[in-house]
Amino acid sequence: MTTLEEQKGEDLIKTIIEKAWSNPEFKKDLINNPSEAISSIVGKELGDKMPDGRKLVVVDQTDANTFFLNIPAQMQVDVELKEEELELVSGGAGGPFYDAGVWVGQQIKDFYNWATS
Repeated sequence: MTTLEEQKGEDLIKTIIEKAWSNPEFKKDLINNPSEAISSIVGKELGDKMPDGRKLVVVDQTDANTFFLNIPAQMQVDVELKEEELELVSGGAGGPFYDAGVWVGQQIKDFYNWATS
């Protein structure tokens, strides 16, 4: 049920993570200056702020001896559902996990559009 932007956004995030795993210098740059590091992958200058003035923060969570708990922003789901999503909801899909999935998908699309448009 992902859109093309979500899929491309997921692919971009995967590329960034894999490069950080394999290249310690890139990982260091990604943590210290995420926009500049991501610019080196997408081939264009991104600036310091994401859309709507959001700030991109990268945290190194590779320490296997530490459990990281991320407290995300409270969801503000105001996404208009597509026909197939409406069918899922009418068939019983929904609740907080469905809402969270819709919200996360929108965040991934926003990230992808910021990094590539």
